[in-house]
Amino acid sequence: MRISILIAGLFALTFFNTSCKKNSSTAKPNTDDIVYASYSKMAPGNYWIYNLYKLDSNYQVTSVQTGTDSIYVDKDTIIRGNTFHKYWQPKTLGGTDYFFTYLRDSLQYIVDDKSNIYFASQDFHSVFDTIYQTDPNHAISRVDTPAVILVRMTDKDSTETTPAGKFVTSTLEWDYDLNQYFWLYGPSVRRCSTRYSAGVGMVSQVPPATYSYSPTYSQRKLLRYHVQ
Repeated sequence: MRISILIAGLFALTFFNTSCKKNSSTAKPNTDDIVYASYSKMAPGNYWIYNLYKLDSNYQVTSVQTGTDSIYVDKDTIIRGNTFHKYWQPKTLGGTDYFFTYLRDSLQYIVDDKSNIYFASQDFHSVFDTIYQTDPNHAISRVDTPAVILVRMTDKDSTETTPAGKFVTSTLEWDYDLNQYFWLYGPSVRRCSTRYSAGVGMVSQVPPATYSYSPTYSQRKLLRYHVQ
């Protein structure tokens, strides 16, 4: 039986108990008077529409899916004296069930209200998190620890082509180093990537079917957007 978990949107982890070996995801203060470009472009009324694709195990497009995904900001709120934006997205690609995350720009970082980092425009050296994803009751997999996940930035100022055009992007990447049990069924490392472009926001995203016996992937690519 094929088992597949789709990690949606901003990587909401479900089905597993997750423990962090290292959590260095608090943005470091910067006393310099530097103005960083906004890669989130979050303000009430902003939205992004994405085409959906199926990818093979080498991340090559095999088909275009029907329908689109809509992601939007509906309002701002104050948390501990900082303004956060309520960012809504589907729980699964192409789904109609939505969840929200409170996000804001903090110097070069995009962070949530718990100080987790979702993007960094300058920090391409740090590992933001090392996460052990566990399944102690073997509810999904047959092993206690299906994956160890590293979260970091890659591909600074690379080009991403979408239906909305070509964009200069950088990538937040989640590398899933899978337990050897899964090596018989696909690559030992599988990648979840989210690409952002300055002044635009999220341009594309690949949430992997992390524990699939026959690994395939889905992808969002920007179709149109409105930011202010």
